[in-house]
This record gives sequence, structure tokens and C-alpha cells, in this order.
Amino acid sequence: MDAERGFCPGCDGEGPVGSPCPERACSRRGLHRIPEEWHRRHQGRGPDRIDPVIGRRIDDHLVVDLLGRGGFGKVYLVLQAPLWMKAALKLMEPVTEDPEMARALARKFEGEARALARLSHPNVVRLHKYGTVGDLPYLVMEYVEGRTLTSEMGRLTARGERMPPAVLRHVLEQVINALEAAHSLDIIHRDIKPDNVMIQAVPGDPHFVRVLDFGLAKFLESQRDTSLLLGTPTFMAPEQITREAVGPWTDLYAVGVLAFELLTGKRPFEGETPQEIIAKKLDPDHDPLDPGAGPEVPDALREFLRRAIHRDPEKRFRQAARFREAMEEAFRQWAEGPADDRTGGKITVPAGEGAGAVAGPGTTGRVPEVRETVSAPPREPRPNSEASPRRRRGGAAAGLAILATVAVAGVIAWRLGVFRGPSGPEAASPAAAAVVDAGPDGTEGASGAIGAASPTEAGVDAPPGFVEVPAGEFLMGSPDDEAGRKADEGPQRWVRIPRPFWIRKTEVTQGEWQALMKNNPSSFRSCGPDCPVENVSWWDAVAWCNALSRRDGLEECYRLKGCRGRPGETAYRCAEARFLGPRCKGYRLPTEAEWEYAARGGSIGPHYGEIDAVAWYQGNSGGAPRPVGGKRPNAFGLYDMLGNVWEWTQDGYRDSYEGAPLDGSAVEASQAGARSHRGGSWILEARSVRAAVRHGGDPDLRYYGLGLRPVRSIPGPP
Repeated sequence: MDAERGFCPGCDGEGPVGSPCPERACSRRGLHRIPEEWHRRHQGRGPDRIDPVIGRRIDDHLVVDLLGRGGFGKVYLVLQAPLWMKAALKLMEPVTEDPEMARALARKFEGEARALARLSHPNVVRLHKYGTVGDLPYLVMEYVEGRTLTSEMGRLTARGERMPPAVLRHVLEQVINALEAAHSLDIIHRDIKPDNVMIQAVPGDPHFVRVLDFGLAKFLESQRDTSLLLGTPTFMAPEQITREAVGPWTDLYAVGVLAFELLTGKRPFEGETPQEIIAKKLDPDHDPLDPGAGPEVPDALREFLRRAIHRDPEKRFRQAARFREAMEEAFRQWAEGPADDRTGGKITVPAGEGAGAVAGPGTTGRVPEVRETVSAPPREPRPNSEASPRRRRGGAAAGLAILATVAVAGVIAWRLGVFRGPSGPEAASPAAAAVVDAGPDGTEGASGAIGAASPTEAGVDAPPGFVEVPAGEFLMGSPDDEAGRKADEGPQRWVRIPRPFWIRKTEVTQGEWQALMKNNPSSFRSCGPDCPVENVSWWDAVAWCNALSRRDGLEECYRLKGCRGRPGETAYRCAEARFLGPRCKGYRLPTEAEWEYAARGGSIGPHYGEIDAVAWYQGNSGGAPRPVGGKRPNAFGLYDMLGNVWEWTQDGYRDSYEGAPLDGSAVEASQAGARSHRGGSWILEARSVRAAVRHGGDPDLRYYGLGLRPVRSIPGPP
């Protein structure tokens, strides 16, 4: 490269490489002269095809070409002054117009970059620098020239070949080595796939591996992007899809999928859409290694692959060292097996696709069911509450079980205001007594008409599609021994809902969203207008509430400022949302306390009935959301409070109820802070679809299992 001969990408003006272009228009754009070889390439593409960042200086890096783009932003080829050494610069896209929020994100990025800077391994592409341009973070990475594993696999497939076993093993071992080094520093890649594995020819090794983009998925998560952008569906582990805990086992799952494809030429989970792929991953009856239906896999490798891509993280390889040991043993047995089991680098692949159950060695193909244990909440009286029932101890077990059920029913009914009395909480209106009904799964579900016939304080009817929930008290959270319980569901405490409110009977549907907002953000549009709208951010949800208020001539409950984009579209977000409080006359999101109180409907167990009767979840949804109102309602007449889609709430998310309000009000959140959503979704297992389940997500989060259900305060005297 001639370091002295450069040309401006804007006006073709000649001068030393890296020097600023003096032309007024180019100077305003911050353009510098780039080497002739790249200038010629851009001229051949045409002036309209030149990226506006090319020719700019980012610190001491001169941007000369666009290498690619993704969910995070763009990747540029840069030359570092004064030696003009090549590097790859990854410039993140803007995610907010709020300067304070942007600075907070930049600090978060810097913390992640510090962790990545410690990762040094021959098979890992190094991070050289972290910085910001304005408020936009960027990473400067080592520039690797070579071919991706994707292109290598495509080249072999075009020739009707597979990668020779020795080469395949060598490639996988190097990927595992890179991951082992990262995991030792608590760095999880989250997006292992063929495009992130580079193959280089170096002296002595024509298949030297370099793994790209360590930590980039974590950066994306910090930008509050959708979960699908945090990985590639084919290689994503089930826990990434269901938003459960990720760890080394998550990366090793992706390597297992990669090994499957390298060995067979097919992917274990195939589909025409990401949703079809995800459904197969979460289907316990889909077995990509079924000997009768799946691609031909050497027997020596079958059980290794089966464990590597198991749905259950607990049954997978948990550490890179264990993965490596099992892989080496499987390849050794394969090499020592019958000659017809080895094809000199070619593996015949039948046309059939896999079906059946992903299971571990010796299983029947289904993950064993975990029986959920229901524990009655504490029955100790609250202070200054003489009418509270007291816990009984001792006596015959069977008799006490019956008495306990009756006592709990009485406590819940009393707390809900079912009984009026001088020492009990005053209910908003008379209501029928609750009957606690033990469902087939052993959980307690409420039946009866709690508050169903009570008029509002102002004597006005509920809006169409809404029902009234009476005032009362309930035990919020889950007991320590509830199956699937997480720490953020406690500690349990009594919470009072001081006033009745209206809540929608069902989740907002796609048809209702389309009619009001004139678009449809849903991933599952083919499900139809009666299916819940999903892929909705918190900003979208409050904008919908405001739009519904305007339609009905009511006061808007949210004052939104600095909004850009259109509700329901990916770019939509606001700089500020000021909530007017529960006294506002329009529609709003429920507080977490209101949501759980309404969801329980007087019940005390994980569900308000047998789960298959009341909820769409992983075990019965068929891998997609379902039309609203298709399951049995709870005692308040509310459908799909559990499962189908998560529902946004007003609250900021905290990892504990310590210090949370006891009066039913919302936990305050900063403008950029995480918000809570409740109820679980069609994609989760039964243990994660419960009345107490909660999850946090930044307000920009969009997810194919996340929707909304608004409420409205009932007009009445102060």
C-alpha cells in the first residue's frame, strides 16, 4: 500500500493517506483520504453505494471499507495510523436519544470490554480497543483473513463431500479450547455458529481456527435488543429461547449442533421459519437422532451427540473439559469401529428428516415430569388483626390436611373481603364466598364468584371486555418449597389492594392492536386476529394504553416525551414516560400486585386450576401462542393469566420483594430501568408458568412471547 497516495471518497481529491479532505462539503462530513486500492473499489460500486462512515477517522483508525452488518451495527475495515495496520472496528447502532441513558450504556459496555480484554488465547480473535464516538460504543478487533466455517462447509457440500473425520475433530477441539479459556474467565459467547468460526491456513496447519465475536451477544443484550438477535435460532440453546440461566453449557450446546451438521450435512432442528426451528427445539418428542428417521450417524458418535444437544442443561456437558473428553472417546471408538462405519471423509445422508425425542442414554425419549409440590402460605395473623386464623400443630395428619385447606380458604376469603365483619378488612361490595377447589394436579384453584356481582362505587359499568376485581388482601409471592420457585418471588408478604379496578378478560389480541394502531408487531401473525399480540415492548404497551384512552375520550395515563418511531415498530422508544398514577382516568398497565392478585382469583397454589385446563404452555401449545380465551378462566372470569404470552406491568423490576410497597402500588423504575412482566408464556415449562413467576426486561425488549393486558381504575370518591 502506498501510504502517501490517497483519495477522498467524497470528491476524489488526492493527497496523503489519512489527511483530511479540504473540500467544504467533505470537511463537514469529516472525510479523510483513503488508500487508492479501496478508493477504486468504491468507485466501481458507484457513489450511492459508499457507506457514509468510510473516510472518517475514529481515533487513530481510518475507516476504509464496510465488511458486514448485523443486529449490533456494522463492521468496518480500518487502518491504524501511523503504520496503517488492518483491524476490524465494530460500531454499535444508537439505541436511545436520551444522553443520560446513552452514557449509562457506554459505562456498561466498557465494563464488558474490560472482561473481554483479559481473554487471550491463540484460537480467539483478540479485542484491541474499546472506545466511544459521541455516545456510540465501538470495539476494535484483530483483523483475521481466512474463510468462515460456513463457506468451508458450502465448498465441501458443492463437491459432495464431508469434512474428513481428523479435520472435523481438529476444528471442534480448537473451538472447545477457545471456549474453555473464555469460560474460565466467566465469559459466555452466546452465539457460536459457523459464521463465527474462521479457518486460516497457517504454516503447519491448514485448518487453524479463530473464534469471532466473544462477548458481542452480551453487548447486544445490554442494548435491550430482542432475544432472537442474541443468537441464531438454529444454534441457540433452549434456555436462551426461554430466557433461563445461560452458562458454559449454553455454548457447548451450540458446539454440539455444529458437530451434528459437520458430521451429517444436516441440522438437527430444521424449519422454514425461526418459529418452526424453536418449536422443534422445545418439543420433547422431537429426536433428531432417531435411527429410523434422522440422518445416518455413526453409532459411536450417536450418544455423544445426544447428550451434547439435550434439551435439559442439567443433562448436557457442563464443562468444556468434559465435552472434549467425551468427544475424543467417541471419535476413538468411531476410528476403531467397522470399516463400513467410516467412509474416508464422506458420510451418506438419507433424505428423511429427524423426528422423535431428544433424550439421554437409556431414557425413553421424554424428560421426566417433575411433580409440583404445593405449600400452603403462612397462616400466622398479621399484627393488629385479631380475626386472623392461627396455625394448628399436632394431631392426625389426614384431619389436619382437611382443616388446613378450610383454614386457608377462610384466610384468603377474609383477606379478599368476602366476609364483612367489624375486625375484617372492609370489602368494596358484598361478594359470594370463595370455594377452594383442589385440582387434579393437587394445586388449589378458586371457584365461585368472588366479586362477580358487585357494582362499582360510582354505579357505572365496566368497559366492554373488562371485568371488575374487588378490593382485598392476598399473600403475594411463592413459598420456599414451590416447584420452580426463584429467589425474586419472595419473600412472601400480605399485600392490600385498596380499591377495586377493571382488568381485561383476555390479553390484547392482534386484531385489536391492528384496529387501533394500524400495524402488527407480532412474530406469529399467521396465528390470526384472535391470538395475543406479541413482540411488544414496554414502550409499545404504554403507547397502546394511551391510544385506547384517546379512543374512549379518557385522560391518558402516560406523558411520553422524546419518542421516535411508531408504536409497534422496532425503532419505537421514548426518552421519558411519566406515569400519572393509579388515580388517572384512562387505561394503564397493572401494578405487579394488581396483576398477581387478579391472576390468583382467590387461589393459593401455583395455578388457579390444573395447568392443562387453564394455561397454554410448552406442554400443550404446539410451539406457538394460541387464540385467547381458549382455556378455563379463573374465579374473576379472567382468561390466560397464566401462559400464552407474558404481560407487561407498570413496575420496575427488582430481584426481591424486600422493601416493596404493601399497598398494591408499583415499584418505581428509572427511565432506562428494567420493567417486570408476569405470567409465563407458551414457550415455557409448567414449572415456569405460575401465578408467582416474574421476569424483568428493559423497556425496549421485544419478544415473541411478550404482550399486554391493560387495567383501568374505577371512578369513585377519593
